[in-house]
Amino acid sequence: MKNKWLYVIAIYEMIGGIIGVGLTLYICFLNFSQIEGLFLIVCSFVALVLYIISFVAGLCLWKGLKLGKILSIIIQAIQVPQFTIFGFYYFFATGLQLSFGTGTYSTKLAFHIGNFWEFSYTSDSVEYFIGINLIPILVLILLRKYNQQKSLQS
Repeated sequence: MKNKWLYVIAIYEMIGGIIGVGLTLYICFLNFSQIEGLFLIVCSFVALVLYIISFVAGLCLWKGLKLGKILSIIIQAIQVPQFTIFGFYYFFATGLQLSFGTGTYSTKLAFHIGNFWEFSYTSDSVEYFIGINLIPILVLILLRKYNQQKSLQS
C-alpha cells in the first residue's frame, strides 16, 4: 500500500471496529437482564458483525489485500444512510459522523465522535428523519480515487 490515505482509512476502520465490538459487548452485558425479544438480540448481533467487518476491512486494507478495499467499500456504504421512517430506525457509524438530515421536527447538521448503532422499531412513532453521514462518503471518494490512480499506473 503506497497511498497514505489508505493507511489512515485502515487505522480508522480497525479502531472503529475494536471500539464498536467493545462497546456493543459492554452494553449487552450491562443490560443483559433487560434484553428481551429476538429483535433486540438480532440487532445486537448485526452490530457486532458489522464492527468485526470494519476491523477486518481495516486489517486487510493495511496489508494491501483486495478484500480490504471490497470490505471497506461495503462497511462505508452502509454508514451513509440514516433514517427513521414508519417506526423503523437505522443509524450506524464506526468512529466519526458528520451528518446532514431533515425530519418531522427539524433540519440538522450534526457531528459526533464515537461509535453508535441503532436498529429498532416502534409501532407508535409518527416522526421521520432522512439523513446522510458525510464521513463515509469522503472515505468512499478516497477509496475510489486510489483505485483510479492504481488503474492509471497499470
